Amino acid sequence: MKGLVISIISLFVFVSCTTPNPYSQWYTQYYDGILIPTENVEVIRVSSDDYIKYRNELYTQGYGLIGETSFNWDYKDEKFAIDHAKSIGADTVIISSEYTDTSTYTSGVVSLGLGAAPITSSERRFDQNALYFLKDIERGRYGFYYEPLTSEEKQKNEINYGLKLFVIVNNSPMQKAGAVPGDILIEIDGRKVISDSDIYDDGISTTLKVLRNGKEKQIEVIFDK
Repeated sequence: MKGLVISIISLFVFVSCTTPNPYSQWYTQYYDGILIPTENVEVIRVSSDDYIKYRNELYTQGYGLIGETSFNWDYKDEKFAIDHAKSIGADTVIISSEYTDTSTYTSGVVSLGLGAAPITSSERRFDQNALYFLKDIERGRYGFYYEPLTSEEKQKNEINYGLKLFVIVNNSPMQKAGAVPGDILIEIDGRKVISDSDIYDDGISTTLKVLRNGKEKQIEVIFDK
């Protein structure tokens, strides 16, 4: 009997130690460079409603996004996210978790005398997300993040091209030039901006035309040497 108990405990420990890390299992990497694993990670716990707001704040402070994890499962301890962040070289991770539903399922049967009864279990499921950042990684020279215009924005501004700037990085060439979040980038050196392939940063300076509150504004961007 004692040997059986030891075997069960050993099996439990083995299974626990070999459980895959869900934050690694469903990880999507965005940064192509090689990073050294980190020892300390700052954890920012947010609600799903504030997820994007905190992401943009880190962008503004000059952090670069390394990758992202997203999955729906029973609740997993944030230690998994922290361990993964360290392994990929992140120094900051934003974590959010939101309850979605409870699932009931049958996992087998148990004998009861001459009959059998199903074994039912319930599992609370959560949308779980993590964004991994590093402060000092190479980014674009301009210092902004952008997204396509929605149909409503195109109609409102009466244009069918351009990219909306939703983050301007602190102390970047774009901030020094006077760009602000919400500007719509419509031209670079006189050329229309239709997609990200139209964005270039050759030379030491460039002239941008943006649409701000419905009015065109020209700004001169001087790149850091």
